[in-house]
Amino acid sequence: MKEKGNILSESYPVKSRIRESYHAEETLIRTLYKNPTIQLQLNKNKKYGKKLDPITILVVRKNKLGKLMSSRPCRDCIVKLMKSRLNITGVYYSTKDGTIEYELLNDMLYSPLTTITAGNMKNYIIRNKGQIPKSLLNFSYVQYTYN
Repeated sequence: MKEKGNILSESYPVKSRIRESYHAEETLIRTLYKNPTIQLQLNKNKKYGKKLDPITILVVRKNKLGKLMSSRPCRDCIVKLMKSRLNITGVYYSTKDGTIEYELLNDMLYSPLTTITAGNMKNYIIRNKGQIPKSLLNFSYVQYTYN
């Protein structure tokens, strides 16, 4: 993400069997909340009931050969982006076809393209005693793999 030409956050995947890895969107939110400039703006805007200027993010995923892979945010990341106080309005993301697509964040949640990762689906099922919650029945789920 850039602020007046400066990159505010970059995220790289972490492969670990010991702990869960974070999606790029989660890392972006955590990093921006730690940024002193963003903290100052959030506190100032909260005091006066204002929002930050609209932010558009770019999420790109590549394989080891540098080929663009699908990086469209999953359902949980979309919800986290929407709930953040960062005023994220749009998302550019890479596709498996090697192109960059753009969507408004508000249109992404109920899009047929929105998926739930297999790991998150497993967590939902465990929390709901073996049942898939009715609110998630319309979503497909995918297993992300590193190439």
